[in-house]
Amino acid sequence: EQFTCSTPAVFLDNSDNASAYLYIIDGWYIGCRPIDSLLSSTLKNFYNQTMINSLLQVFNNTSSNFTCLDANKESIFHLNTTLSTIIKSGFIEKWIEKINYSLYFNRCAPKLCFYTINKRFNIYYIITAIISVYGGLSIVLSLIIPAIVKSITQHNAETSRTDYSFRRLKQLIITWLRQLIAALIEMNLFRSSTRLEPSDIYQQRWSTRFYITFLSIFFIIITIYTAATKQTVHTQLSEPSFDEVLNLQQETNLSSLQCPCSKLSSLYNYSIELIPTYHEICDSDFVLDKWIRLMPPSFIYAPSYFEQSGPIFKLLQSFCKLAKITINNALNIFYARQLVTPNLITEDLFKSLMISEGEYFKHVTPNRFSYLLEFIRQTMKVNQFIYAIYTNYFILMENGTGHVLVYIHPSED
Repeated sequence: EQFTCSTPAVFLDNSDNASAYLYIIDGWYIGCRPIDSLLSSTLKNFYNQTMINSLLQVFNNTSSNFTCLDANKESIFHLNTTLSTIIKSGFIEKWIEKINYSLYFNRCAPKLCFYTINKRFNIYYIITAIISVYGGLSIVLSLIIPAIVKSITQHNAETSRTDYSFRRLKQLIITWLRQLIAALIEMNLFRSSTRLEPSDIYQQRWSTRFYITFLSIFFIIITIYTAATKQTVHTQLSEPSFDEVLNLQQETNLSSLQCPCSKLSSLYNYSIELIPTYHEICDSDFVLDKWIRLMPPSFIYAPSYFEQSGPIFKLLQSFCKLAKITINNALNIFYARQLVTPNLITEDLFKSLMISEGEYFKHVTPNRFSYLLEFIRQTMKVNQFIYAIYTNYFILMENGTGHVLVYIHPSED
């Protein structure tokens, strides 16, 4: 922002030729009011140690040691950024944000946690279930299968003899599977001491095959159903620790985790910490009293304006202090806010909430300081104060008529 009531600041030779410029101070302006001078200027030259040393020579004070600003220091502001922009941002370079979920957990202090686990049955449960139904199923099948096979073989006796001959032929061809196939074919779980005829044995063997087939199908169905079915387990945990709760929150098969808080509300200062990092000008030598006192009454001149360097740096010092006070007060108000949670919220949700609150605070707070700055500037302008260095008004006094006449001539803005 460039103000109309401003002109580049220069050094003048204090010799006989009072209008001879030594050099122009790049980026520094003189205005009708100290605040206009400050807001129009940049800090470009204050990153130059040679320029600082030249100033000390003008001050006739080469024994003092003042260090220039560090141009290599990380900053969001360019060297040519006006002080108006820097001040309106509250001199804030960046924020350090610390979110503490463990402190929030300690303030919540849950005594119990309730949760539901959805999990599938394991292999041991499946085996146990199969064994438990095996006995009853065996009895049922042993009664039903022989009757069914006997009925079928009575209507298909010729076909059965043909099939039996074909199986015998396969045994002769596939010799290396002979014993295994023979054992499977001759397996008879329904052998009877009273029924020893070949036709009876044939029926018994077919009954065995049907029995094994149905039993296998049943076991497969039971296994698939049991493996696919989820088991719901309701659990509660007494006096949960912080690590236990974190582990529960990370469980993917866990739902409905609820940990009622012993204390429903918690101050923000237990949850988040915001640390502002200010522009280095506010911690530099140029806002110290020893620098301000060092300036002679008239070391910087501008055409048509009086000297005002001392008040400018005093004003800069005041704005730095005001920015820190304003932001600290805003932080105290922010930390006093209450986070109300009947149940412990998850770490992810907590961090998301605190980040959102922190970002809003970091956005709004500099704007409040900017409004305050503009209020101060407009108040000084509207009330038309006469500054001690007479940069906004010229005061002339005449005593030619026996009376003292005071003429006040405003400067153009």
